[in-house]
Amino acid sequence: MVKQTVSGKISRQFDQSPFRDTLIEIWDRDFGLDDLVGSGRTNDNGEFNIEYDTDDAGDTPDLTVKVIRLDYQSQPHVIYEEDGPRNVEGDYDFGTILIADWEYDPDYAVPLIRSEGAGIFASPQNFVASQTRKILLKSVPWGLKRRNAGQQGSIEAAQTVFPENLTIENGTSRDDKFFIDATLNGFAPALMTQDSNGQFHVRYNLDQYRWDEIHQAPSVHLTMVKDGNDQLIPQKIEWKLRKIASFPPEFVDDGSAEPGDGAKWEQAKLYFRIAEFIDGQVKGHLGRGHLNVGQYAIALYRNIQKSPILKLLHPHLKSVSAINTFGKDIIFGDQGVLALSPLNSASLIDVMRDDLGQCNWRNWSPRSEVNSTGQHSYSKIQNLYWNILNEYVDKFFSLYEDKIKLDWKEIYYFSKDLENHSVPFVPPSITDGEQYVDNNEVSVERPANQKAISPITETMTHPGEQDIENLKQACAYAIYHATIWHDWRNDNQANYGGEIDYARLAIDYSVEDAAFQLFIVNILVDVKHGYLTRNEENDIPREFISILKRERDNFKTLGYDLRDLRSRINI
Repeated sequence: MVKQTVSGKISRQFDQSPFRDTLIEIWDRDFGLDDLVGSGRTNDNGEFNIEYDTDDAGDTPDLTVKVIRLDYQSQPHVIYEEDGPRNVEGDYDFGTILIADWEYDPDYAVPLIRSEGAGIFASPQNFVASQTRKILLKSVPWGLKRRNAGQQGSIEAAQTVFPENLTIENGTSRDDKFFIDATLNGFAPALMTQDSNGQFHVRYNLDQYRWDEIHQAPSVHLTMVKDGNDQLIPQKIEWKLRKIASFPPEFVDDGSAEPGDGAKWEQAKLYFRIAEFIDGQVKGHLGRGHLNVGQYAIALYRNIQKSPILKLLHPHLKSVSAINTFGKDIIFGDQGVLALSPLNSASLIDVMRDDLGQCNWRNWSPRSEVNSTGQHSYSKIQNLYWNILNEYVDKFFSLYEDKIKLDWKEIYYFSKDLENHSVPFVPPSITDGEQYVDNNEVSVERPANQKAISPITETMTHPGEQDIENLKQACAYAIYHATIWHDWRNDNQANYGGEIDYARLAIDYSVEDAAFQLFIVNILVDVKHGYLTRNEENDIPREFISILKRERDNFKTLGYDLRDLRSRINI
């Protein structure tokens, strides 16, 4: 009997980060009858040193190393294997083995997964087969509609190729009541400020960013007040139009309008809806939805395999990197849908980076109602869901807290990746004399030169009560944004962006621009897979679904159908 040692180091290919606490198996290759001769785990530096008995090999071994990680069900999967030389005599060092797996993309100033290309199978974690089929099947008929619409002689004719949406079907979509309801509860529910005079304000302004040389969009300021019934009503809209391609911006038009100003007021509302639609897509939907949740997914799958936190978060984070990778060209490319807006590719990244600089889990909760009349249904629905979600997270921790503490080192490294790869903190921008209606969704102040995301923990072992509470908050925040935050914005795209005359990404559109927008907003709503209460893949704990169904009637009273709530960002 002779003892020999196999050693090596497992690192990621591009950023050289180590695979910690990863199972390594050493095999002897033998014409299809391979023998497992030894196993061990990597240390915090990704290094392994495994002793084996040559008698187990039966001869001088032909060594193979297998790298194994656990899935959310604690099932082992070989993620990489490498053959060493034949007939090894004595100790053998595999050296550094590099694996391309869950790496951050250095080409973007926002957290995205590194991938080879941007196709449907380019992500390290792809869609489930049924989801892939639905994407491909839906692409054909909607793609044909886009081509047909793009060949029409006018935007009006192109519009008729696509189905009627909420704003076409609703005969009151241009009146002021609908306008305020859409501002509070529509595709991009506004986060408002208020002043000491009882006025409420919404501003959309991208003047600090460079624009392309084609498109134009307004900067807008909506002022609202409460009437005698405590209902918000519009008081005034102010706008500025920037000279195309000017930077620093030069303005070619500005004005204001009030209800009762006839065509001028209708034009002002259109300007507001255009600015709102740009902000809602860039920040609310893609920034605070896709990219914000994506950074939690990358940190999760890089670091957590044994902790129950993987079981908690996986059902809600498992597809976001796939759709973010698949959609890179659609989101960021020069031919992507956001190229219809005035933002160029670089400024689009800048806008998302700066808004992500205000995204943090610490002390976050949904906005409060702006009044008690029921007008602010978005707030009531979000808070009902948030309370349910926190009840579920609390129950999960009560079941698994001991195991979570046991594997706390994984949480430590999860927190480190999450913080270190987040964008710089950006202080909230607010006009003098105003304050947010509440600070629930406003990131807590942080010292200068800090990252946007707060650390969950600073300890590798023996977490305290605050560490556990921090982790609960971070998990609830990630699940919330992966589910109802994104779902609200994604599935309302066609409702509010499916009519070009109601909302678009720039003032002037070509027929092809209109066809592209109508194609995107319709297909993203029509790919229907991954609903929370349906649990198609049977990986969402029943407790969560049970608590949600308990409150089904309360959601229904508020006009929200729980059956339509997506479990994750998968489109």
